[in-house]
Amino acid sequence: MYFTIRLNMINMNAINHKSYFCEKLKLDLNYYHNIEEFITFEDIENDKILIKPGDINRYLYFIIKGSGVIYGITDSGDLKSLYIQRESNVITSITSIFEDTPSKYYCEISANSVIAKISIDDLEVVAKTSLEISNWYNYMLKRGISILTFRLEGLLIKDAKERLLEYYQKDPELFTNSLKKHLAGILGITPNSLSRILSSKINNTNG
Repeated sequence: MYFTIRLNMINMNAINHKSYFCEKLKLDLNYYHNIEEFITFEDIENDKILIKPGDINRYLYFIIKGSGVIYGITDSGDLKSLYIQRESNVITSITSIFEDTPSKYYCEISANSVIAKISIDDLEVVAKTSLEISNWYNYMLKRGISILTFRLEGLLIKDAKERLLEYYQKDPELFTNSLKKHLAGILGITPNSLSRILSSKINNTNG
């Protein structure tokens, strides 16, 4: 009896995740069946490392709910937060996917997140036989490049305060959870400086 109830709950979660996946990642639900056998969903209860330096990763991890953080390693051996991925985005190793070389970064998914995992090799095979999946795959690649370009431009032409306020305008939830400390590291400022700038922004808005 317990097994039957548990199995029904798992099936219901899979159905809910499928609908949410299509909604968040702009895939027509009518074409989901093309990749259904290759995709797996996972509910993340605690912070989990998906990719480590040295891994040759051939998977795309779509964030259905929650967020992920990408870390680099400094010359002194310390970990440095590089950027945050939120819902509707992808975590992967670009060097592994496009150059088949080991990752140089840690990719971590945060607690209470949901991810969808699919092999890039399986996805490319399906894309060769399904125009709809091919178009969606190309859309996701272009979207990823656009986001990366936006981040690089911010690093080159904007100071920490400008970038912080831009983050706040686009995604205020970043400042209300554990991602706040990572955001400070990404911007190259202390958590206290982040709080001070943010407080000034809120006061100016209210005034």
